[in-house]
Amino acid sequence: MEKIVIISEEIINEIRANQRLILQKMEKTKEFAEEKYIGKPKAAELFDCDKQTIANLEKEGLIQRYGRGRFIRYSIIELKKALGISA
Repeated sequence: MEKIVIISEEIINEIRANQRLILQKMEKTKEFAEEKYIGKPKAAELFDCDKQTIANLEKEGLIQRYGRGRFIRYSIIELKKALGISA
């Protein structure tokens, strides 16, 4: 026996909007997937946080910065660990 359910158009539109957001996140993650080290602005964008959060993680000793001067980079693996994201 089959059940038929009527779903309102509002719910369907909400699902579509969420799907678009998920796909955008996946594309953004794919952009940085091949890089091992990224700058603070890219790290903040990728992990959807503020640049100050990255600086705070560094101050707390949870991540290490690599490079000098204007060429500071952070390890993606270290960032994921510090933010509690599984690899």
